[in-house]
Amino acid sequence: MSKPQEILTAWKANGGSWIQAINQQELASRNAATNAAIINAINTHCPNSILDLGCGEGWLCRALVQSGRKVVGIDGVSSLIEDAIDKDQSGSYYCHDYDAIRKGALSQLGQFDIIAFNFALFEEQGTPTLLSQLRHHVVPTGSLVFQTVILGNEESSGWHQEDWRALKRDFPAAFPWYYRTPDDWKATLQESGWNAVTMDRILHPESGASLSLIIHAKLLP
Repeated sequence: MSKPQEILTAWKANGGSWIQAINQQELASRNAATNAAIINAINTHCPNSILDLGCGEGWLCRALVQSGRKVVGIDGVSSLIEDAIDKDQSGSYYCHDYDAIRKGALSQLGQFDIIAFNFALFEEQGTPTLLSQLRHHVVPTGSLVFQTVILGNEESSGWHQEDWRALKRDFPAAFPWYYRTPDDWKATLQESGWNAVTMDRILHPESGASLSLIIHAKLLP
């Protein structure tokens, strides 16, 4: 099984546990800072339309649509999309995995002011192709905004295994996640036709520990 298939298979197995973890607000780092951080990052662009890729059960879509914006959520796990629709029956949610997106599955959705990922870029070789495809779905003045794991200063890019040990409930399947250093993210974006404009380190408000990295990117001229 390829790494992208392994990732998607694990998320399908973990969908129910993930929904319950989000419903019960069990992700401490998200409660402390990272949920607010991605919302604030998107809002700095004052977008009218947002495409949330890897939207999961749709919490970010629901948070953004409250301000009157057009928001579309996409995820490759049907149980997560079904839960998103149950929670927001007037919303726009579609089930497409990243391989389908690379092959043009979003062609009918048009263009957006912002394309967002929130801890949803897991692949190594497939990520540049995915980001390259997304150039067709953002307006010329639009942006790509994503939040991802931040590596320690001595760590290099590579595969890590997410085993869910930090969470309170059982998740049936671990999955691989390709982490990148900030410099490698810049190179990946350049390869995909994007320019990394800013990179913001998100810190825990009390401990000061690094929680995540938020990257704002624009289309290369």
